[in-house]
This record gives sequence, C-alpha cells and structure tokens, in this order.
Amino acid sequence: MPELEHPDLLAVAAEHHAAGLHGSGGGHDHACACWVICTGWPARVGGSGRRVDMPCAGWRLRPARRVAPARTMYGHDALQTGALTLDDGALLRRALRLAR
Repeated sequence: MPELEHPDLLAVAAEHHAAGLHGSGGGHDHACACWVICTGWPARVGGSGRRVDMPCAGWRLRPARRVAPARTMYGHDALQTGALTLDDGALLRRALRLAR
C-alpha cells in the first residue's frame, strides 16, 4: 500500500541468498522471484495472523517489477511487485490498521 513503507521484495530475497535455496540455473531474478513466491504462499493457504477478507473489493496496483521464473512455482508463472491500494477508503483504513 502506498501509505506504508514497503521493502523491495526482490532485494529482501537476495539478502536471504535465494540462489542457495532455489538454484542459480534460472538466473538471479528467477531465484529471487521463487523465494518471494515460496515465502508468501503459506499466507495464502493458511493465513498469517490477523486479516480482513475482502472478496469483492476494488483495488489498483502500481506495478514495480515483473519476473517470470524459469518454471511455475506454487501455481504462479510470474511474480508482480508494486504498491497495492484499495478503492474503498473505509476498507483501506481497516487494512492499514492491521498492517501497522
């Protein structure tokens, strides 16, 4: 969300030596994208603490980077990073309270 400071997820992946976990055969960006997808996947399937479900919320993404890993990871054939915002101001404030 643009209202929050957010790290460059691919840089975080590089600091965690993603190539050591996901191999370097696909290149540095491949390894970093796989690390981000792998790290975020459990939150999709099992939750990650407090959350707000918004199945019909309108949203926008200000894209930063798109990386297509050399192979599909957890059903994803690309990683898109950027800043997410919600169209509904009340939902946005509710989400921001959880994120802080």
